Amino acid sequence: MTAIKDLGNFFPIQPNEYFPAYIMRLRYLGKHLSLPNEMLISDIKASTISDNIYPRSIIPCIKILVPTSIENNNGPINRAVLIDHFSANYWQGFIKPGELNLYNTAIINGHKASNNLFEGEQLLKVFKPLKFCRMCAEDDRKSIGLSYWYSEHQIPTIYTCSKHSSALEHAVWEHKKTLIDNPIISSNNACKLPRVVITPLHVWLDKQSKYLLTQPLPNTRAWVASVRETLYELFEAKYTSRGVVFSSRLINQWGLFLRESFNKLEPTKRYSAELKKFKIQHILFPKAKQTHPMIFLLLIKFAEEYTGENIASYRTEHFKKYSLNCDGLLS
Repeated sequence: MTAIKDLGNFFPIQPNEYFPAYIMRLRYLGKHLSLPNEMLISDIKASTISDNIYPRSIIPCIKILVPTSIENNNGPINRAVLIDHFSANYWQGFIKPGELNLYNTAIINGHKASNNLFEGEQLLKVFKPLKFCRMCAEDDRKSIGLSYWYSEHQIPTIYTCSKHSSALEHAVWEHKKTLIDNPIISSNNACKLPRVVITPLHVWLDKQSKYLLTQPLPNTRAWVASVRETLYELFEAKYTSRGVVFSSRLINQWGLFLRESFNKLEPTKRYSAELKKFKIQHILFPKAKQTHPMIFLLLIKFAEEYTGENIASYRTEHFKKYSLNCDGLLS
């Protein structure tokens, strides 16, 4: 245990470095050391790390390398790591208060827990390839001697680099190669796919996602709650003996919009055909799992086109209205 902590001190994590890639970097540097079992992630698990916004196989590693501080945490995982190295400001506001702590605790203690936090995340994995900015890679190589994976770049609905405004490229590796084999960005990561064609939908999602990154958790959680209320009214939801229902026209239009959007975001059509899983009812009233941020943002975009309302711009008013009541929702 001491050896791996010493290794982490000698080779500290870089600003905004994607934490799973950092773990793999330490594994490579410490391959002749006796590593904790938590860091001996199998090839199969490593191949699915980038599929999820918050990969469960990495959670025990965070606990080992970055112990929590009682003063600034109310859960088993250091909050600064989530924000800086998992871009948690983007996604944590979509999770109910306390639920992430329960999820982390279950995994750390070896109890049964879901493979992912968000509804339909496995169906959406093709929208979350490992991405990098070529100019960031060149800058980092010159300044610190290595090019590392940025956490912000791995957000599924971010398509351009905040620093350089250039389109992010997808990493393409040989068959069965994973993050274990590519803990840093090298010339072998050169993109073999056509560069992403940025459409107005990409621009809109990119803008909304980067705005979420700037907001503290209470603000985002309040905004998500208020948008749900707004969409519930705009979509004219009705309660029946079968639960909440919407008009067949709305449901059909949403299905068409989602298919068209997926075609723009993933033109090779590698995504699953199970679009019906993303029902409006489940997005506005999640039960077992939480709404995936990508699907939530797409529903807002659909609502704007369907109703003519600029819903995304409501955030400032709603933050002012709700944030005073959300200061304690930090779990």
